[in-house]
Amino acid sequence: MYRLGIDRFPGWISPSEFNGIDAGHLESSGCEDISPRDARSRIQQGGVGVIDVRTCQEFADGHLDEARHIPYVQIPARIGELDPSVPLIVYCHRGNRSARACAYLRRRGFQVTHLLGGYFPYAGRGF
Repeated sequence: MYRLGIDRFPGWISPSEFNGIDAGHLESSGCEDISPRDARSRIQQGGVGVIDVRTCQEFADGHLDEARHIPYVQIPARIGELDPSVPLIVYCHRGNRSARACAYLRRRGFQVTHLLGGYFPYAGRGF
């Protein structure tokens, strides 16, 4: 990669994480989107779970205080850790992985809402 002029990598994903999930199981969302303001309000009211589906490094770089970290590629293996009776707000960095994660969870009986735009637009803005 260096010879091609690609020598600065912001991060990487291991082959086991990349291949850890069959993308066919994570179809397009079809889930309700929620704005950051409305999400904050629902989180403050309580009774909702927050799931961050980003990588370990992304999570370590910053996350919502209330978030539980379940990387996108681990959702099928860790779905048993979630209570289907608790509504969820799911987010990732920009919204792509979380939209697919929402669809996967919804098909399995979870009530899920997708954080519009993901974490990126709100990082460092007091959200």
